[in-house]
Amino acid sequence: MQNAIYQPAIGFGLVLYAAAASPCPFPMAANAAEPVASNRLIDKLLVTRLTWHRGGGLLYGEATIVNRNPHSVSQVIITCEMFDERGNQIGSKSTALLIPFPPGETRVSGIEFPTTVRNMQGGACQPVSASPQSDVS
Repeated sequence: MQNAIYQPAIGFGLVLYAAAASPCPFPMAANAAEPVASNRLIDKLLVTRLTWHRGGGLLYGEATIVNRNPHSVSQVIITCEMFDERGNQIGSKSTALLIPFPPGETRVSGIEFPTTVRNMQGGACQPVSASPQSDVS
């Protein structure tokens, strides 16, 4: 009886840990069962023409978001790789882009991350989440 209560608590804790500790750019094994021709919004979003600048303790980015979905998307979250001054990857950082992205290309600026390592450099970014744009009439 004591085991029955203990095991669900461990299982529940492990499920929460796996969801919280999974890095954004690497899908969990459960995603492997998805069909190749996925209809997820992020599969039709690209981050291109990315440029980075440093100043005032921040790393500033500008990028073009390419939306190949047939409709606008919003609340796009991107994850960007970060590197130290020698080019060693030190992790990744995420941010939300709150403007809507209609189909096509949209240039965005104001992507900002605090520099946590001297001469931190930004790398490639990829979308990890998006929502369909709700129609407001």
